[in-house]
Amino acid sequence: MAETYELPIDQGGTLQVPFFLKDENGTALNLTGYSARMQMRTSYNAATPSLSLSSTDGSITIDASLGKLTLNASAATTAALAARRYVYDIEIISPSGFVTRIVQGNAVVSPEVTR
Repeated sequence: MAETYELPIDQGGTLQVPFFLKDENGTALNLTGYSARMQMRTSYNAATPSLSLSSTDGSITIDASLGKLTLNASAATTAALAARRYVYDIEIISPSGFVTRIVQGNAVVSPEVTR
């Protein structure tokens, strides 16, 4: 079962959010060979994601030995997001292709005042 986390995003700010994955004993998961992806949408039924990040394009970085994923989005990318509540999830894909949803929830983009 995926953890639920409300993801705060500052519109027009650089986004860097780390997630540390651990097993039931509290030991960091070894993510060697894993990839990751994240999508954020205005609703579960929205056809087009408002934001897509992945380890394939470098917008999610993976530190395999620490079990760490970091979401990365530029200030220009977050500036293009409408200030509102979204839904999102993050999935990891094992080297054999097994997909696991690790985090899900709402993402809240707070409006930028200084431009």
